[in-house]
Amino acid sequence: MITRTVSKNPRTTRGDLVNDLQRAGTKVTKATISNTLRLKSCSARRVPLLKPVHVQDRLKFAREHLDDPEEDWENVIWSDDSDSSLSEVLRGVINPIGGVKGGRTAPLQCVSVAEGHSKPVLCVDATDELLFTGSKDRTCKMWNLVTGQEIVTLKGHPNNVVSIKYSPSSCLVFSVSTSYIKVWDIRDSAKCVRTLTSSGQVVSGDACAGTTTRTITFAQGECQINQIALNPSGSVLYAAAGNTVRMWDLNRMQGMGKLMGHIGSVICLTVGQSLMGKDQVITGSKDHYVKVFDVTEGTMGNIGPAHNFEPPHYDGIECLAVQGDQIPNAHKDWVCALAYIPGRPMLLSACRGGMMKVWNVDNFTPIGEIKGHDSPINAICTNSRQIFTASSDTTVKIWSSKVWRKR
Repeated sequence: MITRTVSKNPRTTRGDLVNDLQRAGTKVTKATISNTLRLKSCSARRVPLLKPVHVQDRLKFAREHLDDPEEDWENVIWSDDSDSSLSEVLRGVINPIGGVKGGRTAPLQCVSVAEGHSKPVLCVDATDELLFTGSKDRTCKMWNLVTGQEIVTLKGHPNNVVSIKYSPSSCLVFSVSTSYIKVWDIRDSAKCVRTLTSSGQVVSGDACAGTTTRTITFAQGECQINQIALNPSGSVLYAAAGNTVRMWDLNRMQGMGKLMGHIGSVICLTVGQSLMGKDQVITGSKDHYVKVFDVTEGTMGNIGPAHNFEPPHYDGIECLAVQGDQIPNAHKDWVCALAYIPGRPMLLSACRGGMMKVWNVDNFTPIGEIKGHDSPINAICTNSRQIFTASSDTTVKIWSSKVWRKR
């Protein structure tokens, strides 16, 4: 309990721990806590106060942009005043948890929790052995699902890490922050070997290596990348950048062109394979439309949509999931994550209220629901055995489903 409390809140003092344990009926001394944590002291970590020059800079910025239209603010990435990159990065661990009340009747059961990020977890990807997470703390973490230990922390992002993907065929990890996609080779000490940009450039090495503080502006010609996806073979990377989708040939590490047709920012995308063997890219946008693009292997240049879904949604599309020839409607409410259970006609949906629902997509009926987190759920992914939910409570919960247990 002591170690977990300090890991989640490094500002906890020995006095706080003594009081917490005393309320729980356990009496300990500060010396005992120090010995347990193997620390010489356990004082609160100090956060520097704003200096007068900082206050004046903020007031100046506010006055200069007081009358800016709402559209201009969509291009600004907001960050917290404190910057976790300046403090020690927490070493993550996946902790198993016991059964909970009502667990036998719930459609999902939480079996463990991955803890280690200091700010909300925004994205997640997984294989049967590895877990990858990206956070507002400007880091990505790679975890070993077999041992339950963090393998490495990937640092140096200019701002929030909003999307992460892993290609098992190439052992490359792709992490998105602002207008950059960092390409990490986890076979080479988790080194950033390439940087891709929203304008289609390919930069050798780490283009963000000199970044020490949060970046809230974009270079000329660049824009926010909202999400990335790999095609089934892992040979092509698609990135939602502005109102287009950029394509990169990962075998040659060069740009291929763009998917065009939206008039609003593309917020989400997913990639499958058509019956003709083409990449089928499905996009959701702030223009309220879902579009389908068919991409033949080796195609270069600009490609228009093969299909538009009519009528459009009432609001911008936030998330998509595809299984076979089924494309479920995105919700007009605050549903922000969707995923299918592999090999089963079941869809998982999660919202900003922390609720998760399981749906039967054969007849579109609900199977059950469960309170997954007390904070918003930002992303869901699955492997062949488990479900992973990334939340603003800084954790990733790992779930087991009765669907798998019955096999």
